[in-house]
Amino acid sequence: MLYFKLYDDPILAGYSTSEKNKIIHTAVKLSRKDYPLNLVKRLAILSGVVFLPAFVIYYYFSLDAAISWTVASTMIVSIKLNSLETPIIKPYLTQATAMVKKKT
Repeated sequence: MLYFKLYDDPILAGYSTSEKNKIIHTAVKLSRKDYPLNLVKRLAILSGVVFLPAFVIYYYFSLDAAISWTVASTMIVSIKLNSLETPIIKPYLTQATAMVKKKT
C-alpha cells in the first residue's frame, strides 16, 4: 500500500499497523465506489512514462537498462498517483474506522 500520508493521520493514531492497513484498505474501497479509477487514463500514463521510454532504452541500450527503467518508473508513477489520490480517500477514514471496529 502506497498511501504513506494516510498512515500518519491522527484518526489512526491508536491503531496497530495491521489495523491501519485494514482501515486504509476499507477506506480505499469506499472511495472507489464514489470515485472509480479511470483505467484508460492510468494506462495512458503508464504507456507514456514507463513502457514507451523502456522500449526506446531497450532499442538503443540493453534489456537490463530497460528493465531497470521499468521498475523504477513504475514505482515512482505509482507513488505519485497514490499521493494525488490521498485527499480523495481521507474523508472515508472515519467511516472505515467505524466499519472495521464493528467487524472486530
